[in-house]
Amino acid sequence: MSRPRRGRSLFWTVAGMFLLTLVLGTLAQALVTIAVLRPLEDRDTRARAELVASGIAADLAAAPEVPAGPELDSLLFRRRAEFGPRPPWVAWRARDGHVVTAPSWSA
Repeated sequence: MSRPRRGRSLFWTVAGMFLLTLVLGTLAQALVTIAVLRPLEDRDTRARAELVASGIAADLAAAPEVPAGPELDSLLFRRRAEFGPRPPWVAWRARDGHVVTAPSWSA
């Protein structure tokens, strides 16, 4: 009498499908990140920069004279601090070409 032949195992089929699903999911996540989240972050960064620039411009226009030295540093620091845990980097260039940054160590 001959022994009955066993069917092929489904283990490798299931493992292959799981691996294929994992790879396709990773590619879909990368596509969503590149196509959706990056433009949203760019838009947010632009909006934050415009808010900082308009706030500093308003403060400079309201001042009787253009602040310099510690007054300018505190103005930039105050505007920068309004943005919480991830404040933007701020640079201001005077008419004479002198650049002041907030934080001051980033120059």
